[in-house]
Amino acid sequence: MQGRDDGAVVGGLGIRLSPPYEDDLEMSWQVAPEAWGQGYATEGGRALIAWAFTQDAEELFAVARPTNVHAIAMAKRLGMEWVGETTKYYGLSLQVYRVRPGDLTGTGRDSP
Repeated sequence: MQGRDDGAVVGGLGIRLSPPYEDDLEMSWQVAPEAWGQGYATEGGRALIAWAFTQDAEELFAVARPTNVHAIAMAKRLGMEWVGETTKYYGLSLQVYRVRPGDLTGTGRDSP
């Protein structure tokens, strides 16, 4: 992600197969703290989700430590819904969020 005014890199977004079984597509984001609250991750995340669903992705997941309130809030802003807690990924107890194409239809969350 680049800043709107100066083009400086302020973060990144990605989709990858989640370890250890590589069954699930995991969406991730990182934003420099000085760029928090400016909408970069939300705008980029919504665009990435929309793109993934044009590539035949059936669902995307995001995982966060239960204490990572910023990541959890971001997942919710992206239209992801909490589906539970697991130790399947990374050997940690993590909150799991998921979004499917039908979750976005008609909610106002389906456009970047």
